[in-house]
Amino acid sequence: MLLLITWFTLESTVTGN
Repeated sequence: MLLLITWFTLESTVTGN
């Protein structure tokens, strides 16, 4: 699922992890 990957990427960017 591409959406899931995009969500995780956004999460990483927001959390800065």
